[in-house]
Amino acid sequence: WYRKAADQGHLDAQCDLACSYILGQGVGLDHKVALHWYRKAAEQGHALSQLALFRCHVAGRGVRRDMEEGVAWLCKAADQGHAEAQFHLGRCSEDGNGVARDVKAAAMWYRKAADQGHADSQHNLAVCLERGAGVPKDLEAAAGWYRKAADQGHAEGQYAMGGCYAIGQGVPQDAKAAAEWFRKAADQGHDEAQADMGLLCMRGDGVARDLEAGAAWFRKAADQGVARGQFNLGLAYAVGQGVAQSLETAVKCFRQAADQDLAEAKRELGQCYRKGQGVARDPAQAVAWFRAAAEGGDAAALHELAVCYLEGDGVAQDPSDAVRLLRKAIDQGHTASANTLGTCYALGPPGVARDMARAAECFRVGAESGDKQAHFNLAHCYSEGEGVAQDLEAAAKWYRAAADRGLAQAQFEMARSLAADNDPRHLTVAALWLRKAADQGDADAQHALAACHMEGRGVRRDMREAVAWLRKAADQGHAKAQLALG
Repeated sequence: WYRKAADQGHLDAQCDLACSYILGQGVGLDHKVALHWYRKAAEQGHALSQLALFRCHVAGRGVRRDMEEGVAWLCKAADQGHAEAQFHLGRCSEDGNGVARDVKAAAMWYRKAADQGHADSQHNLAVCLERGAGVPKDLEAAAGWYRKAADQGHAEGQYAMGGCYAIGQGVPQDAKAAAEWFRKAADQGHDEAQADMGLLCMRGDGVARDLEAGAAWFRKAADQGVARGQFNLGLAYAVGQGVAQSLETAVKCFRQAADQDLAEAKRELGQCYRKGQGVARDPAQAVAWFRAAAEGGDAAALHELAVCYLEGDGVAQDPSDAVRLLRKAIDQGHTASANTLGTCYALGPPGVARDMARAAECFRVGAESGDKQAHFNLAHCYSEGEGVAQDLEAAAKWYRAAADRGLAQAQFEMARSLAADNDPRHLTVAALWLRKAADQGDADAQHALAACHMEGRGVRRDMREAVAWLRKAADQGHAKAQLALG
């Protein structure tokens, strides 16, 4: 029946007949005959057939592959207002495929199709507006077009809307709305959205914290080959978050991500080889992975590589080379390296001159970036007047900063300082700091807290509690605690 109508010049029938030959439905598969009927309809202005001819020329179905000829037919369909053709012409213009590259023309064609409700075009127009490609940059308008696409169930549009809400780009920042849009995209199988949902569930960001759900989303993304999904699933296995701990599985996941050139995964593999976690300890392999990660731009890997040079682990010991690597890491924004560099200057290992002024300055850089160990070390410099003028108030400030961030050493120091004057009010606060440090496993704090309970200093006298803390300290090899128990 298609042929009868097609022979009478019915354009839709000619197009449908061509489709039958393309698919081999009801007739034998024959691309050349399909092309004949598409051309008949296209030459009479049938837009869908013109679009089909474009696809035939792009794929080389029934005709030799010829992008320019294909785009010529595409232009005819687009000029007739065919939204799908306008979308493809936008892509060709954006990529310079079969036509001169012209981002303004691309944005124009995307807008024409977007105005007709074409979801892919709405998404691509949003991308143009977000980047300022071919149109003035307009983040609010971009978010508006992303939403139009997202509301039609467009997974990329939903993912983009999640990103907009996550950082407050073009819309007010809203973690819950971000999670809702990421979830919509993830439920459609969007791999990057699945990876992001894993992070949100792990952190409880915009959704209830759910470690098992987080690991499940990481697995979905990993199964689709998303490197950061594989990496984060590896981290989950490494610490047993949402899954049973398995260092061997963690290594497998890290390796999958590293094979996709994810620098963070290479660094984690290096850590596994250095510590012998999930694999046999191999310091040389660790160095190789740290170096590969560093070459991929991972500043934290530079720090780990520097530590290897400091300790001579997997590589010949060379503190001067370690200093060079640490400086490079700091230049790349890894401020935690400042504390390690400061420690180098403070200790003065072979090849590095001891320089407390430089050490204090490094500690300051680390402290101002929020590194709690750098807070502690800078406090020590002020307390002892090493590298800086002695300033007990500044020392107290930095010890407190480190203690507030949970550093057990600093919490113990806070307690020691407060207890020095034997003021009952201070002793009570000192005991609280001791408890914080002791709960983190600090043996000195456990021993000191035991003494407080024995003497009733800042806490009620309680010999059972004292013995319990002495046992904890003694189990860690604390000699004074072992002597007290003996």
